[in-house]
Amino acid sequence: MNTQKSNQRESKRNATNAKSSKAIVLVHGGFVDGSGWAGVYKILKNEGFNLLVVQNPTKSLADDVAITKATIDSLDGDVVLVGHERCHVCFNVRSE
Repeated sequence: MNTQKSNQRESKRNATNAKSSKAIVLVHGGFVDGSGWAGVYKILKNEGFNLLVVQNPTKSLADDVAITKATIDSLDGDVVLVGHERCHVCFNVRSE
């Protein structure tokens, strides 16, 4: 029984380490700002994830790509990008 509890604690610790070792970057689309991610941010933060919300100016694609790139470049390790609307364009330009 103690071994089972020990294994459960170890599994939980490993899951927590995996969550904190990756950053999730939330990128909003045009005509909105980063506050649109508030609900998602709260849920994921409560689950122990490391999160950043990019506050793109939405004045030009070049500006949005630059801000998103700077956010990603400021992080160490793996990054998971999450976006909606025109964010896929920022992601595609960033990956080129």
